Amino acid sequence: MDIALSGFAKYLPDAWNAMQRKNYLHSEVQPKHMFWAMYHLKNYSTEVITARAMFTTPTTLRKWVRHVIDGLKNLSFDLVSKIDSYLQC
Repeated sequence: MDIALSGFAKYLPDAWNAMQRKNYLHSEVQPKHMFWAMYHLKNYSTEVITARAMFTTPTTLRKWVRHVIDGLKNLSFDLVSKIDSYLQC
């Protein structure tokens, strides 16, 4: 069965590829860390609860979630500047 991604989730592979292409991610970040970050941001629970749900420790979760969020932040700066320069034309 083919399951279609809904909402913003369908853009996650594009965001992942863009962050990798631009070297915005730590070399050891894995796709599961992107999932951890999205889960943590969506549910906004404590690190202990999210870590338990992801079968990892809070320290490990914090390390990789921060790397992914920093990569997304840098990517968002690129996208906003592209849109801004387009609008000023």
